Amino acid sequence: MKWDLSAYYKSFTDPKYKEDYDNILKEIKNLSLFINENFDDKKKVLIKYVDKANIIDNYAARLFGYVSLNLSENVNNKEALAEKSKLIAVRREFIELGVSFDKFLKSIDDINNIIDEEDALKEYRFILNEGCDNAKHSLSDDVEIAVARIKETGSYEWNRLHSNLTSKVTSKVEFSDGEVKEINLPAIRNLQYEDDKELRRKSFKAEEECYEKIRDSIAMSLSSIKGEVINECELRGYESPLAKTLIDSRFDKEILDAMWSSVRKYLPDFVKYFKRKAKLLGYDKLPYYETFAPVGKGSITYTFDEAKDFVIKQYYSFSDKLGDFAKHAFENNWLDTEPREGKVGGAFCSSCSAIKESRVLANFGGTFDSMITFAHELGHAYHGRVIFQEEPINQDYTMPIAETASIFAETITYNAALKDAKNDDEKIFILENIISGAAQTVVDIYSRFLFEDEVFRRRKDGALDADDFDEIMMNAQKEAFKDGLDPEKLNKGMWICKSHYYSSDLGYYNFPYCFGLLFARGLYSIYKKEEDAFIEKYDTLLRNTGKMSIKDCCKSVGIDVTKEEFFDASLETIKKEIDEFLKLTE
Repeated sequence: MKWDLSAYYKSFTDPKYKEDYDNILKEIKNLSLFINENFDDKKKVLIKYVDKANIIDNYAARLFGYVSLNLSENVNNKEALAEKSKLIAVRREFIELGVSFDKFLKSIDDINNIIDEEDALKEYRFILNEGCDNAKHSLSDDVEIAVARIKETGSYEWNRLHSNLTSKVTSKVEFSDGEVKEINLPAIRNLQYEDDKELRRKSFKAEEECYEKIRDSIAMSLSSIKGEVINECELRGYESPLAKTLIDSRFDKEILDAMWSSVRKYLPDFVKYFKRKAKLLGYDKLPYYETFAPVGKGSITYTFDEAKDFVIKQYYSFSDKLGDFAKHAFENNWLDTEPREGKVGGAFCSSCSAIKESRVLANFGGTFDSMITFAHELGHAYHGRVIFQEEPINQDYTMPIAETASIFAETITYNAALKDAKNDDEKIFILENIISGAAQTVVDIYSRFLFEDEVFRRRKDGALDADDFDEIMMNAQKEAFKDGLDPEKLNKGMWICKSHYYSSDLGYYNFPYCFGLLFARGLYSIYKKEEDAFIEKYDTLLRNTGKMSIKDCCKSVGIDVTKEEFFDASLETIKKEIDEFLKLTE
């Protein structure tokens, strides 16, 4: 299937595309001017802002979405590349508007008094209050400009160095047929998912050889970026980089503490899984690189139509509304599923408020994972369908909550596949697929959080080098994986390949993944108890994700994520899967 983008525009020569491009520039400039000219009339500016911001957001969603989707289906699309360059002008205008509005919000003493007087503002209370809180951390114009310029020649360049080195560094790998190939680091790491045990071992040796070639340069990059983040947080008045991330994520520290506390209780269950996996693969203790390895003799394949029909059927098992949605998406060509030259790898969902539709990119290969990908990405699309009922500026949700609908849909589909398994081999195959993914998202992510947290703590006292990062990573993996892995075969250089650490704007880009999995699993356990009564609650929760903190969003449907009990229930579902896996592989 190839997607249909005509709901966006018919082509880049479509008069509507040119009209929207001109309109967004005009609207942004006019709104920025209006704010500056009416700075003292707070109510007037706020009413104007929410009205125009919704219009501008729709233009942006349509324009940027169309360009991005065209490039994702063909990275060499010259028209799309040219339009992407033109959209830089729009981004610059957005920055100017943001500076003007932040300055305006910073001048308001109590925005709730104004909101209480004007009905048109009440549905935007959360977003406007959030804007005021964030504006308190903004700096004077000249300092903001200075910070932006420093980052351009500082963290952004260090990030570019990391991307350049990790994508170009290579090492030799000998394949099972005796052929020796020189391949880059990402390709080497992908070999750790292969069936060939000896090839996996050789790929890890090659991975370590790559790290040795670039570790000192990458260490300077990471130390510099983290130092800049610490300095900027202090300058803006944030308690710490973690505090800033929690604010940006609309996430409470008590949620984070409850989640990690619960995770620590269930680490012994994951250790049992790692120990059994070691035995199945022929080890006394599992090497870190073998955590990705497939086990068991089972395999499941699908034709495109089989995968499509299976996902639609499982969506209907939850509700007619969800089933009708998935069917509509397939029937109206919302998906681009065929692998082809020039198309980006992986999968994603892109939702557009302007057309109230989503598009899903996938690369279908007939595997079990390919089928699960459909379920996952259409879950994102369903989240879009629900949240489109809100105005555009009330639709933006943060990373921790972003995976809710996708993992929920994935869980429904996984459990159905498990139920339909023809024999024990297929059950083992599916359970290993589920548990392996959960182990990465819970245990490995916990180790990455511990690593980053310790790096920030130690970086406050001075620069860190490659040996420091190796030591911190080893300690983090030992703490998270306990005795589930071979302590002599951990991956101390893992900090080198994980790109999330190298963004100065996205600190702690790890715990949201763990929360996303456990939150969706927790919702699923509630669904199994409440069944049909849960369906309306589910839609309400998804709709609220863009206009509430995560804590309040959950509270709106009677869920308390500040308590360990919620995460215990989530992890209990994974424990049951581990227990079943242990029983079947005994």
